[in-house]
Amino acid sequence: MSFDLHKGNGVTIVKGLGLSRDCRFIFDPPYGNGKYETDKELPMDFYRWLIDNFQTVAFFGYPEKLISICVRIQAIPIEWVTWNPSNKSGARAKEFLPMESECIAIFGKIHNPDKLFRKRPNDNTYKNIAKAQGLNPLLSRLGDVWNDASPGMAFNHHLRQHPNEKPVSLMTKLVTLCSNEGDTIVDPTMGSGTTGEASLLLGRSFIGCEVVSEHFETASKRVQSAALSPSFYTLPNNRLHLDVGDSPAQQALFTPEADTAEGKLPAPAPRR
Repeated sequence: MSFDLHKGNGVTIVKGLGLSRDCRFIFDPPYGNGKYETDKELPMDFYRWLIDNFQTVAFFGYPEKLISICVRIQAIPIEWVTWNPSNKSGARAKEFLPMESECIAIFGKIHNPDKLFRKRPNDNTYKNIAKAQGLNPLLSRLGDVWNDASPGMAFNHHLRQHPNEKPVSLMTKLVTLCSNEGDTIVDPTMGSGTTGEASLLLGRSFIGCEVVSEHFETASKRVQSAALSPSFYTLPNNRLHLDVGDSPAQQALFTPEADTAEGKLPAPAPRR
């Protein structure tokens, strides 16, 4: 497996990579609320291009935002997952209900819905029914509501690595549902790199893009750390791309291979 990271506008970059149709896109796009400089809605023709050209496309959004995108691109998702972060309380004007959940719209093909599980209620009635049916008495299949705590909340806010950071546990579920081991996951708005971390830990290759320098640095370190996990062995294939050239700080993220002739870093890719 490998990873390939690019600093720059993901919409522009991924269109120029010549990606295979077998790539799976999983991303959390800017919601277009203007809360920070890059919080701008992605072009609708980009969503349509993804759905028309790739096997699986999954992206996050608040329910009304996702419905709006689906209407505008004239596409119906094959799956609709609700993420309920159990430790997050929504903030919103008093004229509306607080936003406490986000959703994931999945288009195209899903792969492993039978490999996602949750704990059964701690009740002997449920466990006995499961046993009688020849099922696992401790685990049941996971449905379309996922309860994963949001990272860096309340007293741990100083640990939060991105304003819209998603938990690794959530992203491992989504990567499992949308791909098989050995597939390539693409995230054109990778933020702090949670999708990349989950992808590599599950034996997938990863291509990620991020336009904000600070977040790109964070994602690069997270992905590199995941790459060094026991499930990942192809470090020489990994590359880091900057639209302004490869900086010493970025090259320092890579450790020279002990078994190479000169112990040098992989050559940087051409500028884009």
